[in-house]
Amino acid sequence: MRQPPTAHQNSRWVSESPVDKKELLFYCAGICATPGWAYYARRSHRSPAAGAVVDPNGEPVLAESVTLPLSLRAYDVNLYQTTLDEGQGWYLHLWSMQDDKNGSLAGQLAQLLAAQSRLWRYAIVDLRFNGGGDYTKVHGFMRELPTHIADDGRLYVLVNNETFSAALSAAAWLKHYGGAKTVLVGEPLGDRLTFWAEGGSLQLPNSGLLINYSTGYHDWANGCRDLQRCFWLNFFFDVPVGDLAPTVPIGWRFADYRLGRDTVLEAALALARGEE
Repeated sequence: MRQPPTAHQNSRWVSESPVDKKELLFYCAGICATPGWAYYARRSHRSPAAGAVVDPNGEPVLAESVTLPLSLRAYDVNLYQTTLDEGQGWYLHLWSMQDDKNGSLAGQLAQLLAAQSRLWRYAIVDLRFNGGGDYTKVHGFMRELPTHIADDGRLYVLVNNETFSAALSAAAWLKHYGGAKTVLVGEPLGDRLTFWAEGGSLQLPNSGLLINYSTGYHDWANGCRDLQRCFWLNFFFDVPVGDLAPTVPIGWRFADYRLGRDTVLEAALALARGEE
């Protein structure tokens, strides 16, 4: 990726790396030094890590005084959580289904449930910008979480087109185990419910290029029981969820992002609080 020049104020540059919405959000919020999106921006004269980002019209993308929404906090770990509405609600954002500097992801999630003192009226699990990981680290939590919500409570699952792989599996589990409690909010997920994954990589002998291959088939719509091609762990973990189309279709508006607001999270909170 070409690095942005810093010698001249408001110099133009463009990144040539693949699209990564998560990194772009952090970049515009002043957290990341460089974005992973092919787009033009102009920097201030300050250091890349702290520089303000402005649009082509010279307007700040995100004001320095703006407080980041819950969904953009604790970007350096894979789990962020907080209680809401005096303990009646709970918000959890999973950035990745992997362990992090705080230890085992499965252990962290288990501790959170063990520390709960009363049933939540609602819980929000944010799976946006989650490319997946190891779904065995979160299966037990996804199965147990609905039992920690009141019988007439709701479990809101936030998804978008960057919800992939193990995060897609997590959404399927929350819908399956949560039943009528579960409400999917957001955009269509990043993959179909039938897809190939797992596998490995190999280097082509002549060009030297490294390519990836997939050997495990997933079918989260109907369940996968084909011994010849299904990923073997799915015999123990998958569920026939039918579909994962958002119950409440809504996207994150850029105008809200610039104000430090999260359109999708605010919609889920409004539903949870009976404001809609």
